[in-house]
Amino acid sequence: MSSFLLKGTHTIHTIQDDMESFVYVVLYHALRYLEHNGNWNVPDVLDYIFDYEQPDNDGIARGGHNKQLLFLRPQAVLGHTFKFHSEPLDIWWNW
Repeated sequence: MSSFLLKGTHTIHTIQDDMESFVYVVLYHALRYLEHNGNWNVPDVLDYIFDYEQPDNDGIARGGHNKQLLFLRPQAVLGHTFKFHSEPLDIWWNW
């Protein structure tokens, strides 16, 4: 699910939401099943990216914050030297 839909910032589901969700599906499976140089616990990182939630001003817990952070500053989530051991996937991820 896209970060905007999770945060409740808009209610109309768009093609951009679907494209963002596609990136998350690829990333989730790549982190979980493919080799990479991440020196962290994979389940913890997956939980941090995909399951993290925090209460908004209205007291309702919402997710999406760390998904947005992943796009805005991926090095803050995965590390500055993160690479997949698949050149095509690494090129795709570092667009």
